[in-house]
Amino acid sequence: MSRKIAIERDQGFYGSVLSLAIPLALQSALMYSVTTLNSIMLGALGEIPMSASAIADQPFNIVSGIFRGLTLGGAILIAQYWGKGDTKAIRRVIAIGIRCSVLISLLTAILVIAFPAPIMGVFSTDKAVIDAGIDYLRIVALTYPMFAVSNCYMLSIRATENARTPLLINLLSYGVNILLNYGFIFGKFGLPEMGITGVAIGTLLARGIEFACVLVHMLCLNKKVRMKLSDFVKRDKLLFKDFMTYAAPSLLSEMIFTIGMSAYSVIFGRLGTTTIAANTVAEVLHRIGSVFFAGLSGASSVIIGKTIGSGDIQRAKLQKKTFNVLAMGVGLFTTALLLVIKNFVLSLYNIAPETYAMADKMIVINAIFMIAFAYESLYVTGLQVGSGDATNILIYTTIIMWGVTMPIAFAGAFWFKLSPLVVFVILKCDYAVKGVYGYLRTRGDKWIKQVTRDEKDLQAQE
Repeated sequence: MSRKIAIERDQGFYGSVLSLAIPLALQSALMYSVTTLNSIMLGALGEIPMSASAIADQPFNIVSGIFRGLTLGGAILIAQYWGKGDTKAIRRVIAIGIRCSVLISLLTAILVIAFPAPIMGVFSTDKAVIDAGIDYLRIVALTYPMFAVSNCYMLSIRATENARTPLLINLLSYGVNILLNYGFIFGKFGLPEMGITGVAIGTLLARGIEFACVLVHMLCLNKKVRMKLSDFVKRDKLLFKDFMTYAAPSLLSEMIFTIGMSAYSVIFGRLGTTTIAANTVAEVLHRIGSVFFAGLSGASSVIIGKTIGSGDIQRAKLQKKTFNVLAMGVGLFTTALLLVIKNFVLSLYNIAPETYAMADKMIVINAIFMIAFAYESLYVTGLQVGSGDATNILIYTTIIMWGVTMPIAFAGAFWFKLSPLVVFVILKCDYAVKGVYGYLRTRGDKWIKQVTRDEKDLQAQE
């Protein structure tokens, strides 16, 4: 007698997954499309501008990881308060996240503007690459505060099952960004030809448009969670304590992860410009695949958080099993996709034959690890986030990255002089180990946390 797989049978569940996953995947694709097209356009100018842009973006990658960590901590609370229907608490959590993000963004922007060359020097020893990226880095630093507000707000309202608004805002801002970057790089549409510096100016203008749209929606158009200026000045000790309880481990986890990604750049940066360029091209294909994981993990976080917030723990467990099945399907699909499109994407780059050959092999390696990446993404940024298991995420991701894969990769690259491709494989094993642990962690009940407070407790402090 055949045994049915224990998965969600309610069609409404799959409708919710699609309504969240598709906009989230499209938004992720839009974000990566800007990076991808910038890489392709700058690649047409040569390897130095392309590598300079990749290196100069590392500080932004770090600070955006910090913002994401703060917001993920807030999203844990928001998703579960959304399940309870408490929009007042949601407004205050969003305000706390924005205040913290803006403070960090201002401090980081000042540091980057004051010391661009030393910061670039952390990631590359190539003077030509550093010199080419200094002006780019200074201009892009001006976008940090605007991005802090926009990113925090849009990630927060996703936890209220509103993925459509962030998608529409990004359709506008990223579309403008791509057109401006093309115009400034090559001197089109009557704009001056500015190369890599033009990309920074285009990004700054597009971020300004995005910021304006976010303010209008946040203060005027969001009828479900209408923010007020007073929300940003009110002090809420209980919610701030809860926010930091979950934001602190999420923030540390994201910081450790993004610093780890930057450490990967340090490794490749010292293996030569050819390796930097090949890894940059391979990362484009990796990002194309990862947009599907962003959609699935984002949807799982919101849906699981809402279900736990409503008090239906048994259904949350069933939904977890369903997401496991969905992750396998998405992983297999992305593996096939990368292998099918790799030759076309490689043909778009003006790179040396040895760079082309190395990039081709890196893309194949990425494709092989797509299933592992699907599960790593599902647990680390999806199920365990929505369930409130933030502290455990911090512990195991830190141990795996910095206690296992990173030391082995550094030793392989600098002590044992392994080839760049072998080092690349070692680093990708990080996804597989995290995926396996995440699966084992969510087999019981320990990963499910109730993180909300009763409304009377929040009112009592007032």
